[in-house]
Amino acid sequence: MNFASGVLHALGLPPLGLLSSLFAFYVHASIILGKFPVYGNPDPKTLAIYAFYAPLVHGTGALWLYSMPVWLILSIGYATSAIMNRRSVSWKPLVKVTLIHLLAIALFLSPIAEWFAD
Repeated sequence: MNFASGVLHALGLPPLGLLSSLFAFYVHASIILGKFPVYGNPDPKTLAIYAFYAPLVHGTGALWLYSMPVWLILSIGYATSAIMNRRSVSWKPLVKVTLIHLLAIALFLSPIAEWFAD
């Protein structure tokens, strides 16, 4: 693994943290409530587990928002360098981290994030 591949893998950790913490909070809340929560029913801040999960979700969400532009710039540079220099490059790290970021974007636009932001 070269340096660029390692950096790309490291930039995949913040969205993975956001995915896992927000999804864990949603599933934990649904276990407590006996049904999947929806926007406004119940307010997530009224749940006792909110105090535990909120710092995780907010922290990993902020890290993800700061790492996303860096990831985008480095990914474009990595791909451009590989194409321009016509060298053999492993595309796996770029594809894996891109999929992780796309999953985080999809979760951010989902009803789960809407419920959490309520």
